[in-house]
Amino acid sequence: MDFTDPPRKFAYAALIAFILLAHGITLNNGFVFDDFELIVRNTNLEGAEFWRTLDWNERPVRALTLWLDRVVWGVKPMGFHLTNLLLHGLCVILVFETGRRLLNHGRAAFFGALLFAVHPVLTESVAGITHRKEMLAAAGFLGSFLLIRGSSRRQVLGSTLLYGAGLFAKASAATFPIVLAFWDWLTDRKNLRSISRYLPLILVLAFFVSVKQGALNNYSKKSREGRSFYQRFNPVTIRDASYGNVAVQAILAQGKSVSALIVPAGLSIEHPLPENRNAFSKDGMVGMVSVFLLLFLVIRYRKRRPGVALSAAWAIITPLPTSNLIPVTYFYAERYLYLPYVGYCWLLGAGAAFLVERFGVRTMNRRVATVMAIMVLLAAGSAAAKRSMDWKDNETLMTRTLDVYPKAPNTSFFLGKMRADEGRDDEAILLFQNVLSTHPESPPAHAELGRSLWNLGKADSAISHLERALELRPGWVDVQNDLGVLYCEQGNNDRGLEMFTSSIERDPDNGEARFNLALALMREDRPEEATHHLEAALRLSPTDPSIRPPLGEAYLASNLPEQARDVLLEAVRVDEGDFGSRWRLARAYAALGESAASQRELRILIERPETPAPLREQAAVLIEEAPSQ
Repeated sequence: MDFTDPPRKFAYAALIAFILLAHGITLNNGFVFDDFELIVRNTNLEGAEFWRTLDWNERPVRALTLWLDRVVWGVKPMGFHLTNLLLHGLCVILVFETGRRLLNHGRAAFFGALLFAVHPVLTESVAGITHRKEMLAAAGFLGSFLLIRGSSRRQVLGSTLLYGAGLFAKASAATFPIVLAFWDWLTDRKNLRSISRYLPLILVLAFFVSVKQGALNNYSKKSREGRSFYQRFNPVTIRDASYGNVAVQAILAQGKSVSALIVPAGLSIEHPLPENRNAFSKDGMVGMVSVFLLLFLVIRYRKRRPGVALSAAWAIITPLPTSNLIPVTYFYAERYLYLPYVGYCWLLGAGAAFLVERFGVRTMNRRVATVMAIMVLLAAGSAAAKRSMDWKDNETLMTRTLDVYPKAPNTSFFLGKMRADEGRDDEAILLFQNVLSTHPESPPAHAELGRSLWNLGKADSAISHLERALELRPGWVDVQNDLGVLYCEQGNNDRGLEMFTSSIERDPDNGEARFNLALALMREDRPEEATHHLEAALRLSPTDPSIRPPLGEAYLASNLPEQARDVLLEAVRVDEGDFGSRWRLARAYAALGESAASQRELRILIERPETPAPLREQAAVLIEEAPSQ
């Protein structure tokens, strides 16, 4: 690498090499987190079903790329990671080409693009398959900016289409008209032809806002009900939405962004709110100083070097959608920095080029500068590669996150659920308690902790946490159902009936609640009512093998042997080893006067060695008594 203006072929080759150094290892990674819901288990990605179910509220451009990958690769993660790698490569090339035109300086753009290619903070956007939305938005943003610098109709049309694609990949591209307006101001483009370019962009933005209105309304509804993800794990802004508090969080996020740019340490998928939420903390001071410095660069270079001024403005403007000035899922996330870091990398590239021109006149100085630059890039690329390995699978990623932030609530919650699913409830309990140590009013954490305690037989503690979850989120059907089962197990059948009934009132199609209510009613010797709910449960889940046996019992208790026979025949057909259903079927046949069929079922119970001993003994007694009946 040399610090003269690099030829395009050399520049592209170097950029590709550094991209592979930093992110090529992601091709060995698997699926993580949202990948399973959005890709592996997403039946909407299968064939033509995609077009029928495409939702414009849910980032349709990303969905389109996932569908194409699913068509080509199936559910092989390597293909999806390859697409992410290609998207990052496209963005790096666009950073280079756009930088050449804005900075009017090839070597500055080249160094900036190299840094963008390997910066470890950007790993989350590249390694996380579903986070490709950041790269799609950046590609649309940069491509639109490249095209719209001309004023021909084709360029304006192409720019508008790219802007729309970026915007419907992620809303972070929304600031493009502001950046464009700032560039026009810097370059004194105020004629009518230049201004007319904004009309199609504004129309696209208006369409986007109208489409997203439904999602925003749904978010507001969830916030009011205490169910929004943001409210669950970032409650500070929800509780104090004053301008002062919101501004402080924006400044803290800005400080973390700049600190990570300079020293990319402590990288994590989760960055909890700092305990010291003060504008004069370290992050707060870095944030304020960086904003003032960026404004200084805008003012100082707006006439002499408008490209540098735009780079500084880019770093201020593009983070606005994720700056906490409006509610976002996380206080700060590394993926939010993908588009803003373009401006920072251009500034660093321009700074490096300036230093070389100022102090690198002699050949020796230029060689030293070249070696130093390569060392910086190799170090950054190695750190990015190491970070990419953290994204190998959920286990690795969450464990690494807790190494960095032991109190990370979101990661603790999901790792706790993973441990509970694996039957490791002791570990799950510690992780859910970790969530509650920083978020004591998290309904999901109380609920999951209660379930894990229940699995370990600690019923009283389980009930306490499940009741707290229900108190924090009234009417939570799943928790009501769990509590109902626990109450019944503890002998409090009345309380259990109350919980199941309340669940069904809120969700009449909740088959599990109806099933559990029916069992509780059978314990109360109310088989007719139990029959009603079991029939409803069977309509809701006709393939569920657990419903027919108690339904058959309820029919028998209601003196409906014919219906009992029919439903129990189906239960035995589905599972020949269901000895309880076969026992009930024998009773149903006997009630109908079909003694031969009844004895046939009883003999099957006696002859099969796996039949439980008490059931075999009862069958033998009935066969012996049959002639005298």
